[in-house]
Amino acid sequence: ASEMTRGTKDPSRGTTRLGPDESCTTCTQGNGALLLRSVYPRGPAAQLGPAGFHGRSFASFRTYVLLHDSDEAERQGLALRRMYRTLAPQVTENPTFLHLTDATEAGIRRAVDQCAAVGFEMIIL
Repeated sequence: ASEMTRGTKDPSRGTTRLGPDESCTTCTQGNGALLLRSVYPRGPAAQLGPAGFHGRSFASFRTYVLLHDSDEAERQGLALRRMYRTLAPQVTENPTFLHLTDATEAGIRRAVDQCAAVGFEMIIL
């Protein structure tokens, strides 16, 4: 499965698909999969108008496209990491944690004090 069908095993259920561009009559490269469409698998089934979605606001999904400037795997990986760092910085963070072996009340208190002193974020019992 590609990044475009994330969250589902069935590619027909994803929101973003590559397909032929019917308006292009001179496309001869490959299978003609030249148009990227980002649509609901089945419509939102709602009337949208000046008043919004049944009088309320309507929020849809977003599609982000990362275009690569090179075929080099290293540059593509760096670009992907930069995109994730920009859009969702929490996915690049690694919490610092302490594995606790003394599960007594006194041991837990010592571990909490120690973690607070050195900046650890998590204790695993």
